Amino acid sequence: MIPAAKSNIAKATGKATPRPGFMLGTNDRLIFKLCALESLLANTYGEALENFLNLRGDLIDSYLGHCSDMVTECRELAESVNEQALAGRLTAPGG
Repeated sequence: MIPAAKSNIAKATGKATPRPGFMLGTNDRLIFKLCALESLLANTYGEALENFLNLRGDLIDSYLGHCSDMVTECRELAESVNEQALAGRLTAPGG
């Protein structure tokens, strides 16, 4: 994992990256996905943009396609969080 992503995850959740096999709540899964997406997109603008644009077209397409898939996953997780909140089943962040 990219060090910046680890620090974003720690800031967002107040805890370190979970150990393998650790079950995450819907909130945490959404936060982790968003942090990963943020890390991926950080390579597509600013100082990193020139290097990103020097990639082959098919790699750029694949990279951005993966980002788009992650957005879809985040939307689905957000809808689940919303449904849980409306049903009164949502636990505090971290749960």
